[in-house]
Amino acid sequence: MPKRRWKIDRFEGGLNNVSDPRDVADNEVAYSSRFMVDKTGKLRTSAAGMTATSSSPTGAEEVTGAGQLAVWHSDYLFNAGSTADTSGSSNIAFGNSTGATAKVDIRGGTGTWNDNAVTVNGSSAVEMNFYSADGVLRSGDATTSDCHASSRPQWTGYIQRDTFDNIDPGNGPTNADIDGDGTWVTTTTTLSPPTILLVGDTLGSHDEIDNDLDREENYQNGAGTRLNGNGFNLLKSSEYKSQGTWQSGDYKIASSFIYDNNQESLLYVPTSNNVFTISNDNIAFNGFVYVHGEDTGANAYSPRITGGRIYYKSDSTGSASTPWKLLMHINMVHDGVLTVSPDTAFVTQEASDYSEWTPTPAGGDNIYEGGYIYYVHFGPLLDTYESLNGFSPGLKSISFDANGQGWVDSVVANRRVFLAAPTHTNMDGDAHKNHDRILYSEVGKFDTFPNINYLDIGIDDGESFTAVDSFADRILAFKQRTLYIINVASGSDTNWYLESQHSGYGVHGTPATVRTPLGIAFVNTSGCFVFDGSKITDLTKKLTKLGTSADLDDWVTFITNNGSSYTPSIGWSNKNQQLIVMSSVTAGGSYSGNAFIYDFNTGSWTFHLDFFTDGDTYTNFINYGTGASEDMIVGQVTSSALDLKKYVPASGSVVAELQTKDIDFGDPSLIKKIYNVYVTYRSDGAETTPFTYAVDGTNNFSGAGGGTFTGNLIDTSNVWDIATLTTTTPISCQSLQIKFATTGTFEFNDMAIEYRPLYKRVS
Repeated sequence: MPKRRWKIDRFEGGLNNVSDPRDVADNEVAYSSRFMVDKTGKLRTSAAGMTATSSSPTGAEEVTGAGQLAVWHSDYLFNAGSTADTSGSSNIAFGNSTGATAKVDIRGGTGTWNDNAVTVNGSSAVEMNFYSADGVLRSGDATTSDCHASSRPQWTGYIQRDTFDNIDPGNGPTNADIDGDGTWVTTTTTLSPPTILLVGDTLGSHDEIDNDLDREENYQNGAGTRLNGNGFNLLKSSEYKSQGTWQSGDYKIASSFIYDNNQESLLYVPTSNNVFTISNDNIAFNGFVYVHGEDTGANAYSPRITGGRIYYKSDSTGSASTPWKLLMHINMVHDGVLTVSPDTAFVTQEASDYSEWTPTPAGGDNIYEGGYIYYVHFGPLLDTYESLNGFSPGLKSISFDANGQGWVDSVVANRRVFLAAPTHTNMDGDAHKNHDRILYSEVGKFDTFPNINYLDIGIDDGESFTAVDSFADRILAFKQRTLYIINVASGSDTNWYLESQHSGYGVHGTPATVRTPLGIAFVNTSGCFVFDGSKITDLTKKLTKLGTSADLDDWVTFITNNGSSYTPSIGWSNKNQQLIVMSSVTAGGSYSGNAFIYDFNTGSWTFHLDFFTDGDTYTNFINYGTGASEDMIVGQVTSSALDLKKYVPASGSVVAELQTKDIDFGDPSLIKKIYNVYVTYRSDGAETTPFTYAVDGTNNFSGAGGGTFTGNLIDTSNVWDIATLTTTTPISCQSLQIKFATTGTFEFNDMAIEYRPLYKRVS
């Protein structure tokens, strides 16, 4: 019979090590390490791992646990200073657990790092987790057991607003730091209520507060201590008969602070000097609200506070269950006290329900950091604390309000924050780790977590939540062994439901999940999976999972070869449409730097020995930048230094190996004679006899009929060339498998095997 040629010119199928080498597809390979198949019709050696970026922190850096990098976006460049730059920025936060502290280093859009910009714990190194929304970063203790007693969640954002208009900055209570250009602010996420509220009226017996505008006592707590940004004082002054709808009686009051324009604290309910009297029916009344606080420092109003509310209820008929009704909304940003519904637009300055902030008069008692505002109130309002907020003011907690609190993982979805395994004050007033709980915020209020807003799933099941993510109106809540998918498409949490539960799809930590435009990808010892909003797909069906220790490309071996604590990590390269799976992010193990890469364009896997550095600690993966400049980045911690590395899928000189399928030339029943092999390639270096072969499915490339092809590869200066591989005598075989091993940079376009089938059946 005449000679024939068997051509291999497609490699995009990638690695298939679950099938017998003879049964893999023609465009697949039986084994490969450090080869890429991301370009259809090409096979090329990969570059040596990740490429260093131009910027890393300058101080001593360490990582506790995993999940230590985050990207958040702001309209302002982060510089930890007070100069406004509205050019916009994508910032990187790094959880730096150096020595006995847990601090956050922040890299602004200009590439400059601000070391130790945020302190989550000043006395202990703890793992940290981040979430961001509306330009603000939140940092918290992510310890999987109880959070450290000194940890406190932190809020970092840019604040630029004029408070108490008509009161000059620097004279108090205006906050001089945020007036004008504004500044970056870091403080706790706590929504603390006021701690001072006194009321007086000029007609009743409640004279603690009066209408002497420069009287020192009007700006104090009743015991000689000034307000110092801790609350407001209220005077109810003159009554106007037949001008309103207020009815006679005694009314007690309570107050709250408003943070960030929309997050209201719980109420402060004073126990004394807390009642005003109305002496007639159908009246309106006027009065003053007094404020006091230094322009900066501990005695200033928190820069996050934008106002407050004062509530009332009848002192004689109101019980503990009687709702607190809105008396007035105090706006510290725009000058005014609003005594109509806060949903009603502000009216003109001349109107009777609107005035302007005025500094305390000079002289008198020298209250230089005070101010006041005049108001007129015509009648009771319909709004209550609960109708305005959606929860009762009697809750024990609505925010992270003490040390020793935090969460394991977080995700922002549908304008809410979902926190996995929070340490948070519960309904009984106790704070401890809730391993089976997902805590969620109010809509658009990313620090407001009423302790009734939770989902307890799989209670006392021997697992705890380890990670949480979201896609297509679903929350994916992972425990160690189980995945719960919760449908949160409804705007009302009463209509949410557990959509499905999946045993064997849990993960061991936050780095094991990543969000992509195609869905949530996650990894565990069973494989790599993608949830696309409707179903879970196993991407690793072509990879063996037997746990054979000698086979480093065995998926189970790949995950478990670094000790009993499995900490795989997965990243997404948006630019290249690829997933990268790292064997282990924690230090230790001789194989922790191995990786698998999945290409969505080709639907294929490749295996990479030593793609990362064995034994080093790594952060989670992030994507940083936009468009063509977007990179997938990971942090590598070596010698107490953090090096940011980006993924660049370029060809390079590495130790690489490739084994083709076991080729039977379409008829396994016949013997064939193999004469030559022709390889189309290009390279920037030479290799001497890099090709070997095995016959008849033995996978033995040096014995049992196997051997070495004669034929060298030359440096082609990156120009395509053809190499001819021969043997001393033709090879007689049923099937042929070819191996290529190199330490250089090579790219293959095709391979052609010259053979002749014989009329001789396999015996």
